[in-house]
Amino acid sequence: MEVLLLSFVFLLLSFIGYNVERRMLSPLFIMPFIWGMLLFFFELLPHSLYPLNTQFLLALFIWVFSFFITALLCMGAKFTKRIDLYNKKIFSIYYYIVVIFAPLALLLLIREALKVGPELFFLKLRLINTGLDEDNTFSLGPLSYVFNFANVVLLLFTLYYNKISKFRYYVVFILVFLLGLITLARTSLVVISIGIFVILYFKKVLKKKHYIYFLFLFITIIAVVSQMRTVHETEKNNFVDTLSIYLFAGMPAFDTLKYIPSETAGQYTFRFLYAVANALGAKIEVEKTILPYVYVPTPTNVYTVMFPFFKDFGNVGVGVFGFFYGAIYGLLYKLSRLNNHLGIILYAFIFPYLLLQFMSELLVLNLSSNLQAIIFILIPYISKIKK
Repeated sequence: MEVLLLSFVFLLLSFIGYNVERRMLSPLFIMPFIWGMLLFFFELLPHSLYPLNTQFLLALFIWVFSFFITALLCMGAKFTKRIDLYNKKIFSIYYYIVVIFAPLALLLLIREALKVGPELFFLKLRLINTGLDEDNTFSLGPLSYVFNFANVVLLLFTLYYNKISKFRYYVVFILVFLLGLITLARTSLVVISIGIFVILYFKKVLKKKHYIYFLFLFITIIAVVSQMRTVHETEKNNFVDTLSIYLFAGMPAFDTLKYIPSETAGQYTFRFLYAVANALGAKIEVEKTILPYVYVPTPTNVYTVMFPFFKDFGNVGVGVFGFFYGAIYGLLYKLSRLNNHLGIILYAFIFPYLLLQFMSELLVLNLSSNLQAIIFILIPYISKIKK
């Protein structure tokens, strides 16, 4: 009963959020709607997962309401300056970097995976992507940056589609999706697909039929990648079981967490800073990026977006970083609505994280790659200023 009641509260809050601006991509609508629907279907759909307990429900209540309040306040901010990121020279350099280094990365990955034979080809690619490959002799080195870089370039090219060569656009488009497919990076493909959709949404070029086309293409891509990831498995779950694991497992997994104050504050939340300090010689233990598995009763190592904040600071951390999240999404959404190109790109880049909250935290825990993306996005603009 508590789960359905909280679901109703969140759906009511999403209705209120939608009526603020009447926009589907508003964080005031998306945040409570996502969680309201997840809770509703958790109770409605048949599954074997453990029931949700007070720990998760209380933390989620704090998370959603702290986010909603701050996002609402920040969306009232006023901005006057528009930032245009288009830079013909830099965009051309970006194109050649992707065209040269993306195929090279693809060839190296394929060559490495072929060493184990065709039967384990996709498994090898998946292990390389997740960092679980026991063969530590293979590494793409600096070439691994091309994945994040190519995604940023595709988003920039999508925003300025009318100003660049269509041939160049589709070459980058194909290479980006090949990089995602070859590493079986389902999350990466989800993020870039939704990012493109967000940009087209703010450019106001989408019609109702495009929503249907996108949904069909999106489901097809995810289905293909999922099938490729499981070709080596002898036991396969049915569709309902698979769906419940991906959508719901993080919620009961969160109930298994214990908040125990540590001498090192924010071991997960500030992992990036500790990793930098450790690289500079400080003797600080850095937490692993691959989280341990728990059984709910299905094995899973995802704990929803609230994991690092609760693990490090309890419900206080959930509330504080809920405010932080709300501020970021509220401000960037406001900029996007004003057709600020920097705001549109940044919002398109992080909006998928909002949709994937049921899995894990992707904004803070992936701070290194996110900062890289911001730098790649700003270089064309900074280059124009210096002229």
